[in-house]
Amino acid sequence: MSPVDKDVAKALLKIYNNLEYYYFLALRDEKLSEEEKKSLAKMMVSTVEGAIMAAKAAQDKAPYIQIVQQMFKSFIK
Repeated sequence: MSPVDKDVAKALLKIYNNLEYYYFLALRDEKLSEEEKKSLAKMMVSTVEGAIMAAKAAQDKAPYIQIVQQMFKSFIK
């Protein structure tokens, strides 16, 4: 989707990059390479975004909770 407003697009990109960085920091104690941590952080942000969409589609928070809980069980050991 093309952005309607370039300033909004830049702000959203900054938010996504910050979220990825925070997940990356949360993975600091995991025995993974830096590239694996960056990739996993990107996947975690995408998973949370998908969880939000699933909850909106269902009009229920349960899918969000289930997906995020599974994400932490699967991604962080």
